[in-house]
Amino acid sequence: MKTENCGKKNLKNKCLSLLGIVLCVLFLPILIFNITVLIEMIIHPNQPTSFLGVYPLVVITDSMDDGREDAIRKGDLILVDKLNDRELKVGDIITYMYNNIAITHRVIRIDSIDGKPSIYVTKGDANQLYDDWRITKENIIGIYDDRIPQVGRVILFFQTPIGMVLCIGIPVVSLILYDFMRRRTVSEINNHVTGALQAEIDRLKKITGEFSESIHQEENSSENPPQRNP
Repeated sequence: MKTENCGKKNLKNKCLSLLGIVLCVLFLPILIFNITVLIEMIIHPNQPTSFLGVYPLVVITDSMDDGREDAIRKGDLILVDKLNDRELKVGDIITYMYNNIAITHRVIRIDSIDGKPSIYVTKGDANQLYDDWRITKENIIGIYDDRIPQVGRVILFFQTPIGMVLCIGIPVVSLILYDFMRRRTVSEINNHVTGALQAEIDRLKKITGEFSESIHQEENSSENPPQRNP
């Protein structure tokens, strides 16, 4: 019975260890991402937040949804790479700032000044007209790379006060609960082992006491041999 109980506790401890690893794999990257985003928002409040050189942006209009299968749609999460030294060409989809708003549209014309590309004319794929404004390279954040369909709706939820609390609170609370359960399980195992050791010590003491009493009785018997009648 003791061996069976000990086996169950060891299995429970292994399950908790596995749970802890899973929680770390799932929640620590989310927690790190959230902290990074918060820091970026504080440092650059008027610019999109980048993570490891990539701007994850949520699409909030259908200006790029022209009906094609790979079109950028409202609710998508798009990944925008930093422009760095890349040369833009007609047909590229870029993200730029206009009136403190990040806009992702396609380049449909490039005007040059003194032989150098300087002015970029853009248009949403679903729009009939070109954008009224003209963009310079200084306004451009990056170039569109890929999209994750409809994940942006989840991101928008996590940007609400309740979402922020859940997104940061759930990983922290989960890790705290895991640590509490792990400590409790370790304490139970230690108590079980301590109890088993104490029981074994008591058993040995009992055996030692019985053995000592037996020796004492034999010594008394040898000192006082039985008397024979004449």
